[in-house]
Amino acid sequence: MNRKKRTAAIVLGLILLAGCQKKPRTLPLPPIAAGQTELLAADNLFASGQYELSAEAYEQYLQEFPSADGVPQALLRLGFCYISVSEKSSQAPIVFKQLIENHPGTTYAQEAALLLKLHNDAERSRSETAARDREIERLQKDLQRLKSIDLQPRKNSDGYSPKGE
Repeated sequence: MNRKKRTAAIVLGLILLAGCQKKPRTLPLPPIAAGQTELLAADNLFASGQYELSAEAYEQYLQEFPSADGVPQALLRLGFCYISVSEKSSQAPIVFKQLIENHPGTTYAQEAALLLKLHNDAERSRSETAARDREIERLQKDLQRLKSIDLQPRKNSDGYSPKGE
């Protein structure tokens, strides 16, 4: 019996010791920032190259969470989306300017300034190329007109064409 009491006492002691141990500390999860889920969804669409859909998702995010921490990132990526979707490319500079004006000093604003400069340079190059193309077309027409004049029979001062022509 002694042995049974002793075993019971040991088991009871172990149970008490296990109950007295500190529970492992678990840190509470930080709260999800406002709009974080929506921004992540837009980022996933962006990363997969679905620029039209991601543009819509960023637009909705910006409308619903205009003061969220992710706004500068969303604006920059929205500008990228607009550049990638040809029918909306003219809206990219507007978004980049908004980012630069409303969030100066951020790395996103610095990137937007660079992208805005590149976009403006590209637009200027397109405009210059179009002007050169128009000038080339005009010069080609002038050349054709001169060739046709040169091929016409020539007349000398008495009104007759020289022999052999």
